[in-house]
Amino acid sequence: MDKPKKPNKKLQHERELHGWSQARVAEKLGTTVKRVSMWECGDSVPDRYYQEKFCDLYGKNAEELGLIERQEVPDSPRTSFAPFTPSMHLPDDTTDGKRDAPLLVDVGGYTSATSPEDILVSKRGEPLAVVQGVPVILLHADQAIDLLRDTSDATPEQKLGTLLALEANELATFFDEGWSIEDLLGTLRVVLQGAQAMPKFSRRTFGRKLLKLGTVAVLSGIPIPEGRHISVEDRTKLHSALGESIAAGWKLFHTAGNAQVFAVSQAQLYLVQQNHSWLYPSVRPLFYTGVYRLIGAAQHFQGRYQEAYQTHEKAYIAALEGADAWNMAQSRSWQAYGLKAKGNYPEALQAADAALRLISYQNDTESIRLRARLLAFSAENAALLNDVEEVQTRLGASESLLECLPGHHEEFDRVSWLQQAGACALSLKHYNIATKRLQQALDELPAQWTLRSVSTAVPLAIALTRLGARDKALEVAKKTMPIVKSLQSPTLVQEFHHYLQAELLTRFPNDEYCQSFVVDAQRQLALT
Repeated sequence: MDKPKKPNKKLQHERELHGWSQARVAEKLGTTVKRVSMWECGDSVPDRYYQEKFCDLYGKNAEELGLIERQEVPDSPRTSFAPFTPSMHLPDDTTDGKRDAPLLVDVGGYTSATSPEDILVSKRGEPLAVVQGVPVILLHADQAIDLLRDTSDATPEQKLGTLLALEANELATFFDEGWSIEDLLGTLRVVLQGAQAMPKFSRRTFGRKLLKLGTVAVLSGIPIPEGRHISVEDRTKLHSALGESIAAGWKLFHTAGNAQVFAVSQAQLYLVQQNHSWLYPSVRPLFYTGVYRLIGAAQHFQGRYQEAYQTHEKAYIAALEGADAWNMAQSRSWQAYGLKAKGNYPEALQAADAALRLISYQNDTESIRLRARLLAFSAENAALLNDVEEVQTRLGASESLLECLPGHHEEFDRVSWLQQAGACALSLKHYNIATKRLQQALDELPAQWTLRSVSTAVPLAIALTRLGARDKALEVAKKTMPIVKSLQSPTLVQEFHHYLQAELLTRFPNDEYCQSFVVDAQRQLALT
C-alpha cells in the first residue's frame, strides 16, 4: 500500500515567511515552479543537490526544513526488515570460495540488495520483498555505502555497477526535467572526457561532489592509490582531456538542450576546481574562463541575465589573469548580449565596442571571426536605435571580414551574417529584405545547430507575419516549435510565445487556424 503523501508545511512556511512566490523560489534554485509545488505538496522529495540549495536559501538545515526525518534504522517502519549484513548469506557453496557482491538499487531514498546466488529471507524465513521476481531487502542508502566499503571480495566491475544502481534515483531526476536517455549519455560522454584523465586520488572527491548533480556517480568508487604525485605524462594527458572536454561542452551548446549544457558546465567547473593545483599556471585561466563562459551562456538562455553578467565577469577576470585578450573579448561580448536582451541597446553597443578594442590588432583567424561577429551584433543594436548609417557601416565591415572565414563555423560565418543582417532589416522595418536574408540563412544553416535555427526562424516568422504571409509564417512556426521545446530554454520559449501573442494573433486576430495553432503550441510548451 502506498504511503499517503505528507505536505511539507515547513518548506511552505519558510517561503511565505520570506514573502516569495513559488516562481521566485524556483528561480533562486534554478528549477521549475512545478517541482517546487510538488516538493511543498509532498508529491516528491528534493534530492540532495536541491536539499543543499534549500538549506543555503533559508539558512536552516535539512531536518528543520522537513526535508529529512530523524529516525533510528531498527525502529523505522520502512526499515523494519532485518538489516542486510554478510552474516545473512546462506552457506557458501561456490567452488572458488568467492561470491558475487550484492547489487544495490536505490528505491525512494532506500536501497534494495539482491544477489543471484542468495535467497534473502526475513526472520520468518520468507522473502522480504519481490521486485520483478527477485527477492530483495530494503536498506538505507548510508548502510549501502558502508557495505560497499566492506565488500573486499567484490570485483571492480561489481562495485562500479553497484554505485551506478545506488544513484539510479539521482539520475532519474534528469528524466523528470524532460531529458532522454540519449541526452544523459551525451552529457556523461562530455564530462567523462575530462574526468578520465584526472589523478585517481582527485577523482573520488570529484565524484562525491558530482553526486549533487546526479552525474557520473561511478567515479566515487575507484580505489585511491598511495601517494599524492602525478607524473609529467599524466599531467599532460589531464590538460589535454580537460581542454577537449570544455571544447566538447561548447559544441554541445549549439546542438543540445539548455539543461544539458548547464549540467555539463557545472560538472566541468568541478573538474577544473578539483584539479586546480595540477594545472599549469599559464593554462589554468584558460580553463576557468572557458567554463565560466559556458555557465554564463546557459544562464543567459534561462533568462537569468544578471547572474549571467556576473558569471561572465568571472570569466573576464580569469582571462585577464592569463593576459588572454580573445577570451576577455568573448566575455564582454556575452555581457553585451545580456544588455541587449534587457533592452539596454546603447550599453550593449558600448560593451561590444569595448570587446572590439581588445582584439582590434589581432589578426589570427579566431580573432577575425570574433571581430566579424561583434560588428554584426553591434549593427543589430544600431538598428534597434534606428541608426541606419551605423548599421550599414558595421554590417559592411563585418561582411568584408568573411573573406578570411571560409566554410561553416558555430562562432560566426556567412550564415550568421545573413541572420544578423536580416535581423537588422527587420528592426528597420524592411520586411522584404529581412525575409530574403533570414530565409537564406535558415536554408543554409546546418541542421544540427538547433540554437541558431531558432534564433533565425523566429525573426523570419515575424517578418512573414508582418508581410501578411500567414501560411508561410505558420509553416516556419510549426517547424520551429518542437525545436524550441527540445532546447528547454525559458528565454527562447518566451520569445516564441511573444511572437504568437504579439505578432501572429495581433495580425490575424480572428483566424481560427492561427488560434488553434497558438493553443496547441502553448499546451506543448507548458504555457497554459
